[in-house]
Amino acid sequence: MTEEQHIFWNKIKWLEEKKGVVSFAPDKGIHEIQFGTPLQFGGPEGFVSPQDLYVASLNTCYLTTLLGTIGQMGIKLISYESEAEGLMVRKEIKDMKINEFSKITLRIRIKADAPKDQVKLLLKHASKRCAVGNSMKNQVIVEPTIEN
Repeated sequence: MTEEQHIFWNKIKWLEEKKGVVSFAPDKGIHEIQFGTPLQFGGPEGFVSPQDLYVASLNTCYLTTLLGTIGQMGIKLISYESEAEGLMVRKEIKDMKINEFSKITLRIRIKADAPKDQVKLLLKHASKRCAVGNSMKNQVIVEPTIEN
């Protein structure tokens, strides 16, 4: 079996104190994102944190995976909105305290031009095919609300 490979690149630059900037592909017009240490850990206000980006990466990957799957299933999407909430816990492992995500919950509201059972199947396929979700060691919970 041949593995298909894809490379995703970014570059980080420290700005000052607890702030930095991440660049993705400036030659493709993708903007930079300034980030900082989370407020909970003494970071500045008004900046996205790596933890925010981690949770957002699952949320955005789920939608883009769903959009790819929906076309293959011939379903027309009418509306979609989701919220993602990550639960970070502090653990002690071998006399060292660490923080890690134990779970991320996606709360999805979806309306599509298809029967509910077909939309449920679509959501199931998106869950199985989401590359970011497949790469996470934390639990991923999807709580969908399918609207008529």
